[in-house]
Amino acid sequence: MKLKFSLIIALLSSILIPSIIGFYFLVSYVGEQHKNSVQENLEAISQLAKLRILSSVDRMKETTALVSSRTQLRKSLDAFEHEKLSTRSASEFAEHKSLIHKIITDASTSIANITEISVFDDQGRAVASTLPSLPPPLNSSARVSSDISLVQRQGQTLMTALEPLILEGQNIGTIKVSVKPNFINEIVQEGRGLGDSGEWILAIKDDQGNAVFVSPTLYDNKGAFNRIVDSENIRVPITTALAGIETVIWNGIDYSGNEVVAATRFISEHEWGIVAKTNRDEVFDEVDSITFVFWAVLFGVIAMALVIAIGCAYVIAKPIESLTAQATHMRNHSGEYLNKYFEVSATWTEVSSLTQRFNEMLSDIRNLTKGLNQKVEERTTELATANDKLIIEKQKAEAATKAKSSFLANMSHELRTPLNSIFGSLQLLAREPISDKSKDLVTTATYSMESLLGIINDILDFSKIEDDSIELEHAYFSFTHIVKQVIAEMQVFADKKGLSLSFVKLSDYEEGWLGDSLRVKQVLVNFVANAIKFTQAGNVNIEIDCVREDQRDYLLFSVIDTGVGIEQSVIEKLFDRFSQADSSTTRKFGGTGLGMPISLGLVNMMGGTIEVDSKVGSGTRIITKIPLQKAHAQESKLTASTNVKAPNLTGKTILLAEDNDINQVIFSAMLEDTKAKIVLASDGKEALAKYAELKPDLVFLDIQMPVMDGIEACKAIRALSASVPLVSITANISEEDTNQYEAVGFNHHVGKPVDLKSLYRILAAYV
Repeated sequence: MKLKFSLIIALLSSILIPSIIGFYFLVSYVGEQHKNSVQENLEAISQLAKLRILSSVDRMKETTALVSSRTQLRKSLDAFEHEKLSTRSASEFAEHKSLIHKIITDASTSIANITEISVFDDQGRAVASTLPSLPPPLNSSARVSSDISLVQRQGQTLMTALEPLILEGQNIGTIKVSVKPNFINEIVQEGRGLGDSGEWILAIKDDQGNAVFVSPTLYDNKGAFNRIVDSENIRVPITTALAGIETVIWNGIDYSGNEVVAATRFISEHEWGIVAKTNRDEVFDEVDSITFVFWAVLFGVIAMALVIAIGCAYVIAKPIESLTAQATHMRNHSGEYLNKYFEVSATWTEVSSLTQRFNEMLSDIRNLTKGLNQKVEERTTELATANDKLIIEKQKAEAATKAKSSFLANMSHELRTPLNSIFGSLQLLAREPISDKSKDLVTTATYSMESLLGIINDILDFSKIEDDSIELEHAYFSFTHIVKQVIAEMQVFADKKGLSLSFVKLSDYEEGWLGDSLRVKQVLVNFVANAIKFTQAGNVNIEIDCVREDQRDYLLFSVIDTGVGIEQSVIEKLFDRFSQADSSTTRKFGGTGLGMPISLGLVNMMGGTIEVDSKVGSGTRIITKIPLQKAHAQESKLTASTNVKAPNLTGKTILLAEDNDINQVIFSAMLEDTKAKIVLASDGKEALAKYAELKPDLVFLDIQMPVMDGIEACKAIRALSASVPLVSITANISEEDTNQYEAVGFNHHVGKPVDLKSLYRILAAYV
């Protein structure tokens, strides 16, 4: 990011972030203050209204008590009551009634806003009244208790007080006083101070408990006592007030459906409700107006900050950008720095000083460059000479590696060809009815031949490990099955020494793995063979287990023997090539010394580890840990038929192409028990001609033959038939070679020396 933009961002951030945070809290504070002010105003007005109403009620009580306290009124009423029951003349009866009327008329002239004073006898019948006509009788409950109520008469709201008239402890009648409650209009006018939508409401309960408005309303013309709100409508604030709850409601709805903010009050003595309210929109419109003003000011501050930031950034960054541009130009035109200097006009002392330092550095660089160029030329000459030598040495090393690989391949082929004759002859002799002594000789010779073949395989495997040319398979296998195979193969050697050979699965072991079963088996065979070799008495045991570490599954197997053991000082040399525990080991026990390094190389290729725990005279434990993927149990591909009897191929024709006469004889003898017709060919061209003539059921082709080799013969026969089984016979048994054979059309391959059991299995499978 350019310095200019960085300065702008830094300046804006330093101004805007505090401003935005401050304005946000200020707006929030002012908004809350405004809402608090509205709430306090509503509470104050509603409370003031309540106090005024209570004050008016008290005055009404005092007025009524004052009128009822006149002794002459009570005496005249009592005399009037008694004379009604006497036999006196009507004129005397009228005199007392007139006196009562005069008393209440005189009293009404001294009471403001008076509309009525009426006197009733003890039966509730009107005796006298300031009204033009006598009012209707009172009910029994009204005659015996003091009461103040709000009523409507001829469209007008009145406050009425009833007070019993007591003389000498007896109730002789009731006085009724009614006045105009001007306090209602006064409070309504004060409610206008709540804003354009604010108002004050006074309500009483009807017989069903619903709210009856006593005060006039702002949003309709129904007038007092004509607006009724159902008591079930709990969101209307007046119902809350009449329920005896004094609170502030922010989400209320008034009688016209407006959303309002309201304060409620309740006069419990008379069950009157009071509400002071204003519309929510009006309250929050004011808050929004305040917010708008604040944010308008903030945007003004932002604009000013942006102008200041851009100006400051331009003044500060311009000389530095000029200096950077000159440096970039010099870098892109590297030759110019030899005769140019930085030129920057700036009022900033720091920039001028920086320019001067850059120019001093340029001078130093020019001086250093001259010496450096000279040293580079000298070093380049030296490196060129050394590089030429390295190329020559590399070519020599590659030639040596190629020669080694070629030598090993040729040696393997040349050794396996005569071994094929030996091994085949020994297998055929073993099937002949010969003496026990001869069978022992054949068995000994077979064992020696297998040992020699093992040495050849070890040398080839070690060479492949060194060249990193082994490719690992990734297929399902059963390790338990592999262990059983190894024990079956090694049992004969253990029996010769009287050793117990067994295996055990630990409790956590789970079957089923994905990996290279052949290489895993090869490692296990090497360790078991070594254990048997170096154990004179006792047992060799295999323990198998599995663990999970770092979200990976590991196969564990240990080979434990009771043999001679290994000193700690020579354990580190155990896996060195052509090395054994001591110089006498080879003479005493035999072997090439390649088994352990081959095993280590294979385990390392699979990402595993080998641990050796040994003590001289107490045996050895070799623990192998290989990371493999778990797999669901399935039929193992390693399972092979144990049937080694010669299959009956009567009527079948087998073509064998083999250039070695001895191998022709041995191979024919191996196939003799199958009763198949054997046709021989000495090279690929002859095999092709005989195939075209005889159409055999199975064709064996040696790979290395004169005139036409096995690969070319395979291609030619495949051109004639895509279904005939073709089997290669070769001393080249590497995975790379066998993959090549399958790619050109072979169905299977047989390695030299030929194993009779494997040969019979192939015949049974393909013919």
